[in-house]
Amino acid sequence: DNEPKMERSSPETDDESSNSNWLEEWAMEGAKKIAQLDIHERTQRTLLAEMAEDKIYELNIALEELVDEDTGEIQSRDMPQAKEIARQTRSLQIQYRALVTGEPSTMLQAMASLKNVEDGNDDVTS
Repeated sequence: DNEPKMERSSPETDDESSNSNWLEEWAMEGAKKIAQLDIHERTQRTLLAEMAEDKIYELNIALEELVDEDTGEIQSRDMPQAKEIARQTRSLQIQYRALVTGEPSTMLQAMASLKNVEDGNDDVTS
């Protein structure tokens, strides 16, 4: 199963520490493959992975803010927003893992497509 798994944190665990565990695990998993890439692609992957990681942390904070302090639960009125945050987080986790393990990444492909358009090259497949 190649799907990214995120550790579930308990109230006793530090969320940032929990997030760091799987982020670091994925980065270590791809270290050899990333080292074999040219410097330009490594740099792009690093920058995009850092952006994804930052956004994952931002979304985590937003989700925590939806949790009712008294009940420890998310109110039904906030559930659609919580589900959207969870969807975005999952998507970013998948992209982060692809970036740091050297696998194909839609974020990297999108950046390449944008560069091709900026350079006046309409062939976005190159």
